[in-house]
Amino acid sequence: MRNLQKSRFQLFGNANVNSMILVFLVILSSYCVVSETNVTVSELRNVLKVYEPQMSKGKGLYIINYPKDNLVTREYFRGLNVTGLIVNDTHFQGLEEKAFEEVVFLKHFIVFTSSATKIPDFRFIRNSVISIWFQNSRLTSVEGPNLQDLPLLETLSFRNNSIEYVAPDAFQGTEGVIYFDIAHNRLTYLPPDLFKPWAKLFMVELSHNQLLHVDQLFFGTNPKIIHLDHNNLTDLDSVLHPGMYKVDQLDLSHNPFTRVTENSFIGKVNNTRIIRLNNCLIQEFNPRHYIGLRLTALDLSNNLIDETVNLYDANNTDNYLKTLLEKKGRGTLYATFSDISHVFALIIQLSMTGNRIAMLRYEHFSQLVGLRTLNLRNNDIGQVDGDTFKFIRSSLALLDLSQNKIHSLQGCVRFLSALLYLNLADNRIEVNIFLIDN
Repeated sequence: MRNLQKSRFQLFGNANVNSMILVFLVILSSYCVVSETNVTVSELRNVLKVYEPQMSKGKGLYIINYPKDNLVTREYFRGLNVTGLIVNDTHFQGLEEKAFEEVVFLKHFIVFTSSATKIPDFRFIRNSVISIWFQNSRLTSVEGPNLQDLPLLETLSFRNNSIEYVAPDAFQGTEGVIYFDIAHNRLTYLPPDLFKPWAKLFMVELSHNQLLHVDQLFFGTNPKIIHLDHNNLTDLDSVLHPGMYKVDQLDLSHNPFTRVTENSFIGKVNNTRIIRLNNCLIQEFNPRHYIGLRLTALDLSNNLIDETVNLYDANNTDNYLKTLLEKKGRGTLYATFSDISHVFALIIQLSMTGNRIAMLRYEHFSQLVGLRTLNLRNNDIGQVDGDTFKFIRSSLALLDLSQNKIHSLQGCVRFLSALLYLNLADNRIEVNIFLIDN
């Protein structure tokens, strides 16, 4: 068993841990279990002596089981000089505030499971620490100076705690964060401009909280991936800000949004490829609300959509263009009009399952000429025109119309040359057996 432990440490000792820890975390999730040798803090120095011949100082990654019902004090870490330290024990009560005072070098402090309620002072290792994972513990707030002025910190995770409050200055002077995760907590509010100093921010995980609004939260920052699903947000227009051109993936699902407007995304996240708005309370699908976005996937499944606004309805389109002309001037009008003719060709996946759509016509898909996957399962569709899919007949590969009220397809799937999958289960389609060619 000891040889097994050595091989694990050697693997981590040779790993490249200078970049963001996303891949690193996946590896750790597979290997970092409670040590079979039942190493305790009191044996820490023996552990270091055992494995020191296999790796140089500053390149080891150690998994330690701590004594039950005790806070770890600074004497346990005196002279510690390793790449990473991992805690995975529900009996771990936490560290005293100055636990790292005499640590020589520590890059990664990772808590997978513990009973800790407070965050120790990481400023003692400000010249080495680049990632802090404090997950599955009992933290209730993030405040005070213990996470301030950490110039090298790139990764910060508080997933699955009981955090209700984050102080506005909690990360003051800590400006290099790339990955921030505070999902699965009890937040109803986050301070405005909290992320503004994080110019390198790549990914934000805020899902599974109780957030009521995020006004000004993303002002001045530009992450690539934002997860805000499973919250209590209602005002979609206030979530994002103009110029967030780096946003590539946006998950807003499982929020009680009732509508999307022209101010929700346009001019804010124009380069985003994926937007998830499934399991909300949205009542209308209007393509105008997504004009100018470079979408490849839009998920509106499980909403309350009973109306699909036709992009090329003559009256509505004229009014829309007139409004643009009045607001933005003729030059912008022409650019936007050009967008109307091609931007929806970028969408390759569209899901609107579990809504209230009653009818399908070709105008609904006239600009989705590159669409490959269309999921309309579990709606109230009773009428389908014969030429419904004529604009996407050469691209549509997957079509799900199951769990609707369709009596006849009117030949709408006859010329879908790229179709690989068709689901018509649980409809009301009647087949005349006398018309079947034997």
